[in-house]
Amino acid sequence: MNEVFHFSLNNIALVLTLNGLISLFLQVALFDTFVQRFGERRVIRFCFASAAVCTIWITQAHTKWEVMVATLVIFSAFDLVRPAITTLLTKASESNQGLINGLNMSLTSVGNIVGPIMSGMLLDMNTHYPYIVVAGFLIVSYLMAFMLRQPGNQAKAAR
Repeated sequence: MNEVFHFSLNNIALVLTLNGLISLFLQVALFDTFVQRFGERRVIRFCFASAAVCTIWITQAHTKWEVMVATLVIFSAFDLVRPAITTLLTKASESNQGLINGLNMSLTSVGNIVGPIMSGMLLDMNTHYPYIVVAGFLIVSYLMAFMLRQPGNQAKAAR
């Protein structure tokens, strides 16, 4: 969106600084409260839904401030969804935790490599394409989050 809104280095620095402060507050002060009150699955669903809505909002935004707010919500959602997924995966298996967490980290790394490459190619086609594709992935992830089972229920079902 820099091509559309012409963000300055100060704008980018402001968003990254605010993201760092918000992320610190969310993860240190509120994450445990959210998980205890709503559970990992609901936190994950909320994060995917809010990130999808704000990603679509960016494609419709008319001002820099709209893009900045939407970006901060997306960053905050990702800052909460990562530990929520890790917590859920850790609870899912008492054995093989190293394998599960290793796979989680490996797939995150693959996404960190493939995502920017794919987004760059889509950006060359149209400035909105990367956001639309990301919104699609987030919507699918949101829907898939409804298929998550409570970790304790899997052991009961096996018996």
